[in-house]
Amino acid sequence: MKIVALCSLALSALIAGACADAPPAMQRSDQDVTKLMAVNDNLIVPGERIGPVFLGMTDAQLYKKFGNPSESRQAGTGFTAYFYSTFMVYVGVSTHKVASITSPTGNSTYSGYATREGVKVGSSGLEVQAKLPGSSLTLDSPAVGYSKYNYPSGMVLSLDPTGTVYSVEIIPAY
Repeated sequence: MKIVALCSLALSALIAGACADAPPAMQRSDQDVTKLMAVNDNLIVPGERIGPVFLGMTDAQLYKKFGNPSESRQAGTGFTAYFYSTFMVYVGVSTHKVASITSPTGNSTYSGYATREGVKVGSSGLEVQAKLPGSSLTLDSPAVGYSKYNYPSGMVLSLDPTGTVYSVEIIPAY
């Protein structure tokens, strides 16, 4: 439960900060949206999607594809967090669009989503550094040893105190 609370707090702060400086909402053609709605893989694409969930997806599209979440709650100012079994999404209250996607949610051990390089929940920090260079490392919670690799391409990998990836978040590229 502590990890869930830490994740929620950290994600709320990250989204609020990212969205304050974010470029205008991602515009997709109807053709691109149709293609993304048809995706049914487990690929993590920085700045775009985790599997079948993509940035800019409307709340109506999210509901159509996945149905009701197991839980939902207000997340900071202007966002609602929707929890599903293998991912969590933050949707803008005013935009009705997915602003970030996180996999997995809470204490889930689901690691089926992976980047093209094979990095996923459960990967070691060494694997991350070897396969995905070009990030900046920040200490999210120095007192307890949590850290993050932030990628300008639109991905944040959170590591637990053992140096293992415990969540992958997709945000707009910056």
